[in-house]
Amino acid sequence: MTILIKSNICTVDQHPCMATPSKILHPFLMNVLSLTIFISTILAVIFIICFLGQVRSSRRSSPERDSLLPLDDK
Repeated sequence: MTILIKSNICTVDQHPCMATPSKILHPFLMNVLSLTIFISTILAVIFIICFLGQVRSSRRSSPERDSLLPLDDK
């Protein structure tokens, strides 16, 4: 029984030939991992910035004051 992989004819018993697909996918998987970590870091930084902005704005107002703002006639 033979298997055709990337124009190389290999028998089923040859282990290095069967490992060829993992060698091909290795750089792709590392790129996906680094991209996932990069995007996760960016999202974490955005969350921290938004959280700190919300904490700072809550110091200037309170929920009671904010709920009465539509009734203000200024």
